[in-house]
Amino acid sequence: MNCLSSVEIEELQKSEEDLWKTETRFDESYMRKLMSPDFIEYGRSGKIYNIEEVLSIEPRGAKITLPLPEFKVRLDFPAFARHQIALKCNSMRGVYERQTVYRRIQERSS
Repeated sequence: MNCLSSVEIEELQKSEEDLWKTETRFDESYMRKLMSPDFIEYGRSGKIYNIEEVLSIEPRGAKITLPLPEFKVRLDFPAFARHQIALKCNSMRGVYERQTVYRRIQERSS
């Protein structure tokens, strides 16, 4: 059962879409506010990237449809929400699934 409000779901979708927009994805200040200091990303190759590695990637555009089609969110625990999207990638691999886990926090100190 999904106990997230429509506003919370919209906020999660905006956060995910911002990861794909060049103007927000490569804005280091914005990304540091969005991501946890212990953020990790698993690449399709299986490589694990930490926040510093992700933030140091050279800017490049992503060929993706926004708003994200088939954006689904589920609440795994009261403090964690996970969403799934199916992405059409411009490669031989075609469509793949991406999952992101968001943790609710009260207020993060600056």
